[in-house]
Amino acid sequence: MKIIVRVNYSSPPKHGARIAGMILNNEAMRKEWLTQLIDVTKRMNDMRNALQSELKRIAVPGDWSHITK
Repeated sequence: MKIIVRVNYSSPPKHGARIAGMILNNEAMRKEWLTQLIDVTKRMNDMRNALQSELKRIAVPGDWSHITK
């Protein structure tokens, strides 16, 4: 069992690289991926802004500007 686990962690399967290569080399898939990446990034930034605003609203001591930088 140790050998099987070690092989999987030391030399992970190449499936992820194959999938990424397939997506990045296909114009339609790449465009969809970029759109989804923009959506995820926007959501993360919105969540950071909401967290910072809430911390300020409830007057938690500290400078929370690092959350949105």
